[in-house]
Amino acid sequence: MEDKLDYQSFIEVVKQLKQKQFIKDFHFQDLLVFTTGTDLHDHMLYMSGNIILQDKASCLPAHVLSPPSGSHVIDCCAAPGNKTSHLASLMRNTGKIFAFDRDLERFSTMSEQMKKSGVCNVDLHHQDFLKVDANNPKYGKVQYILVDPSCSGSGIVSRKSNITDQNDTVSAARLKSLSNFQVTILKHALTFPNVQCVVYSTCSTHKEENECVVEQVLEEVKEKFQLRDPLPEWQHRGVCDICVGKHCLRASSKKDLTNGFFVACFARRSRFESQTCNANTGVVFSIGALEHDGGGKVKKRRQRKRKTAISGVHEHLSISDNVSTEVLGSASNSAVPTKNNYDAEVSEVLSDSVTTHCERTTSVRKKLKRRKHKNKKRMTVH
Repeated sequence: MEDKLDYQSFIEVVKQLKQKQFIKDFHFQDLLVFTTGTDLHDHMLYMSGNIILQDKASCLPAHVLSPPSGSHVIDCCAAPGNKTSHLASLMRNTGKIFAFDRDLERFSTMSEQMKKSGVCNVDLHHQDFLKVDANNPKYGKVQYILVDPSCSGSGIVSRKSNITDQNDTVSAARLKSLSNFQVTILKHALTFPNVQCVVYSTCSTHKEENECVVEQVLEEVKEKFQLRDPLPEWQHRGVCDICVGKHCLRASSKKDLTNGFFVACFARRSRFESQTCNANTGVVFSIGALEHDGGGKVKKRRQRKRKTAISGVHEHLSISDNVSTEVLGSASNSAVPTKNNYDAEVSEVLSDSVTTHCERTTSVRKKLKRRKHKNKKRMTVH
């Protein structure tokens, strides 16, 4: 197929994938999609920490935040670290990521994950983010913050039978408690004096934890911040009965073959059209006003070759050399490998697509060495 699929056609193609088949992602060309049930736990790239199992929807926050190389970033509720390592990859392992989590067990898991993934630009803190002083000079250069707080988890596919399909299993009191916490931590993130872009996300399907939280916070910070439409090409938006809904992202197993997920992007009003907030959008929204930023386009950053990620329909992997990139699974029009060359094809695609500031993996180095040796032979013959 030479013509690019539209999104619905792409979804149908993904549904028809068989074992040992994969295609490129629809939205993010550095990602690959595998069918449900694909198990790469024994693959050398997973064992070495070069790929991470990650659902496509969970990769949205980092892509929406999209901090450039050299940025200073905060990940408020970082453990177990998948989104943190994704941010590190997008930043090419440069700059600084301050990653916070108050749960000791999850923090320990995150620490091990960072080592395994080769992340070297992270500053880990076993600390409650709400107790972090926003005016501490240490965070004076922070312009990007990811807020992915505790939530009901009602979007997780494996829990849907217990939560999403039975809405009364999450009590009103429980939702109220969660939303109060979510509002508090989001507002705290927005108090950092130099922050330009704050992304809020949950793996919940409940509007009480999503659009309602965003609406409440936006009303309180509207003098300084506006909502920005993230990823205009993403069709699935928030609930329409709340005014902020159409300016937020949602993902679901029914429409997107992912876990249920929600994402919103806050951007500071001052110099809002500048490159300080890269949310890939042309629309600005605040309560009571709807504006367009000049020509409706954001100046494109210099194109960089990114790491390829591989994924399944409901679980996704990300690839890098020594820095693991989080994944989104979707597709475009890549050739589907046969069963015989599946492992070779996966390694070839990943190895040839990856570029970082870190040292290449042993398998890639051996491959390059073999090529060099082969070329020497050819030169001798001539």
